[in-house]
Amino acid sequence: MVDVPPGGYSSQPIWDGPRRIRLDTEEMAWQALDDLLKDRIDARDYELDFSHAVWVRAKFTFKGDGFNQSLFSSTMKGIIEYQNSYYRTVAQVLKKEPNIGRLTNEEKDAYELNFSIKEGSSEVDSDVYKQLAKLGEKVVQGMSPKQRYSLVILIALLLFGAYTVPRYLDHVENVKKSDTELEEKKSSDEREKHVVDAAREMSKETSEHMRILADAVKNIQGAREINDESIDGIDSLVRHSYRASSVTLQGTTLQSEQIEEITRRTRRKPQDITVRRPYKVLAVDGTAERGFIVKLQEPTSDGILTAILSDAVVREKYGRVIQTALWAKSVINVQVAGRKIGEEIIDARIISAGRIKN
Repeated sequence: MVDVPPGGYSSQPIWDGPRRIRLDTEEMAWQALDDLLKDRIDARDYELDFSHAVWVRAKFTFKGDGFNQSLFSSTMKGIIEYQNSYYRTVAQVLKKEPNIGRLTNEEKDAYELNFSIKEGSSEVDSDVYKQLAKLGEKVVQGMSPKQRYSLVILIALLLFGAYTVPRYLDHVENVKKSDTELEEKKSSDEREKHVVDAAREMSKETSEHMRILADAVKNIQGAREINDESIDGIDSLVRHSYRASSVTLQGTTLQSEQIEEITRRTRRKPQDITVRRPYKVLAVDGTAERGFIVKLQEPTSDGILTAILSDAVVREKYGRVIQTALWAKSVINVQVAGRKIGEEIIDARIISAGRIKN
């Protein structure tokens, strides 16, 4: 038996191999992440140990009429979008960009969530810790062990841990605060109080986690993308849970009134976003006065994104790539900036475009 100090990593080698960063509990994972960020341990001398990290799981419970060992298609859509967020975090580690199109079919199979529905309820559950153990072992060219380990631990904590929903509620509260109209107006709506109180209370309990997360986002390339994808994944689950009287996500329960208020509030004010994803170029219209209008579609979605290519420098640099993709009917990487309202991106403009690397 190897003694484990407070930092959660082994103090001596196991057999003749590297020492282990044990992640048996969430607190050990947070401490390990903090130790990695502060260089208290040299990741090159360690390997991640998820062997007892059974807390790393996707667990959702839906209650209400029609939820009895069954799910509505709208609810399933939320789970599918949550899976896609997970895929993007995996791609961030393996390909260094949150691009599902860069993952091979074998990689998608390896990181597909396999949910089981418990008898007598609509509780869906999927173990993930074995997948993340394999992800932590992957050697990625140009990525240090410190960066790789930090990103994998963040995936575990932000998508599959108990902090997942409190982090999302904190994000929802920040959206509210950014709306100056709401700041100046005292709402008497009791439904809003449920969400505000929950977010505020959870923020108190997790202030140290927020500090560590902020440190990771600041110092680890790719951490911001994983944080954003975790928020988007939970947001999709919440929005598509509107038929449930309550939903419990990663141990946190939200009532239907809270779900309704969250959906209403976060749709109120657009959020500035930048995304880089694979798109098919469906059409290019050069007759508009403000620039070229480009219609894009993700290979895994039926939705169409309309973006403008107006900047002369960007048009000169990337216009040929976009035009060639249109003629060849091929998929390219496109970076787009715009504003997000709910699940829709508006005022989108193209920043860059390039071929997908094999």
